[in-house]
Amino acid sequence: FSFSFEIRYAASYRESWETEKRDIHVYDPSGMKQVEVTVYPPAYLSLIVETYKSDGDVTGFKGSQAILTAQGNYAIKSGAIDFFSEAGLLSGKKRGSVGMKSKEGKLHGGFQVRRNESYRISGTDAMGNEVMPSPYYRIRLQKDHRPFFSIRGETQTVRITDKGTIDLYLVANDDFGLRSVFLYGFQGKIPVFN
Repeated sequence: FSFSFEIRYAASYRESWETEKRDIHVYDPSGMKQVEVTVYPPAYLSLIVETYKSDGDVTGFKGSQAILTAQGNYAIKSGAIDFFSEAGLLSGKKRGSVGMKSKEGKLHGGFQVRRNESYRISGTDAMGNEVMPSPYYRIRLQKDHRPFFSIRGETQTVRITDKGTIDLYLVANDDFGLRSVFLYGFQGKIPVFN
């Protein structure tokens, strides 16, 4: 907002008053008001997509896609996602940046989850003024442990001369479930069952 005021003064040796008019323009800087994050896990996990409103922290598996929408208290013209290592947070040194696109006054962008680090969103408003950046948000890598499997059955070599049955049990487990498990048998390089 703006307002004006006048200053009236007179020198002791003059009889008339002088008037000066001054305008004061108060600028309310733009700032990040809300950040929405949608995390798309890697397809091989078959997990649901998660959306976090106003909490910009991201937890995802390596390879997850994080899609961000940021809104300021005024329209934002351009912006970037700035990444910081844990040590970079103390020094203020960025590890890198990814640009964001503006649509309808909001910023849209994303990144791939690769490591534990932090990020914040910076930008400029329609008048070219720097927007007060968002707080620092954390990116946390969630571990995906390798599947475990074992074969249970005969513990020694079994010789079958004509026809016979060998009972084998395949036990398989994964921290996020298994879609399918296959057991293949070979005689030399030739497959004999699957």
